[in-house]
Amino acid sequence: MRVDHALVLARLDPLNSGTVTGRQQTLHLPDAGLTVTADLAQSIRADTYPGVRVRIISLQHGVLDTNVFGFTEHGTFTNAEESLAYGERAAAITLYNQDRVFQPDRCHPDRLRDAIRTYITAFTGLAPAPAPAPTPARQDSRIKISAPAPRTGSAPAARSRR
Repeated sequence: MRVDHALVLARLDPLNSGTVTGRQQTLHLPDAGLTVTADLAQSIRADTYPGVRVRIISLQHGVLDTNVFGFTEHGTFTNAEESLAYGERAAAITLYNQDRVFQPDRCHPDRLRDAIRTYITAFTGLAPAPAPAPTPARQDSRIKISAPAPRTGSAPAARSRR
């Protein structure tokens, strides 16, 4: 089991309504001949993602610039140190916390989105289209976590020690 990149990017929506395809979110800026992609920034640890990597790609010249926006620097996850692992992985998305970090009291991606939007505007000179105002349905679908199914049947019998 791995971190679900598409689900995480859909919940964070770092490019304000870009299209999520596979392991990245894409935003096309046809007036500038550019494409902007966002994906989870890999850390040195397997399946640990402390931020979002944004690339600005020219259709004629290839990758022009890349920048990483960390969750810690932009206050994306609050109360992370109390509810998740302590230390380096506290404000990172991992296999073990990918469902819990998107609860309403823990996930606040607005500052991350604003920083990415400012970066795109400063680099390209074009402001990406603003994100639509969050409707209750859109907001709820972004952060809703399904509860685990209740267990049925009896617990397995304990093994005796010899």
